[in-house]
Amino acid sequence: MTALTTEARGLIQSALTAAGIDNYQAPPSVPKPGMVVVLPDQPWVDVDRIGTRLNYTARFRLLLLVDGRSNAGAQLYAEDLLDEVLAALPDAFRVTYVGPPQFVDIGGQGQIMAVELSTQVTMKE
Repeated sequence: MTALTTEARGLIQSALTAAGIDNYQAPPSVPKPGMVVVLPDQPWVDVDRIGTRLNYTARFRLLLLVDGRSNAGAQLYAEDLLDEVLAALPDAFRVTYVGPPQFVDIGGQGQIMAVELSTQVTMKE
């Protein structure tokens, strides 16, 4: 049996892939613009066991990364990617937070713009 958290993350990644959005379950060593990284969020899992049946809410943080070399262009690209991600997420997932775009220094590669999106889903065994 697959862990419910693995199944939930897989649903997000499959939906993003089907929409043509490049995505990863861990940050790659070289981030590339236009990608989404799917990570556990805080708190990751709320467990509710009813008898022998396991139910829980799993939370994930999606980092949307876009090219930060042009401020105006990065803002528009971030907004477009956000719209694509929101449209692609499965119906069972509820978006609980979308943070403002922020520039992140990635060393010799310059800056990348990141938008953080939090989502959650209730899973049942």
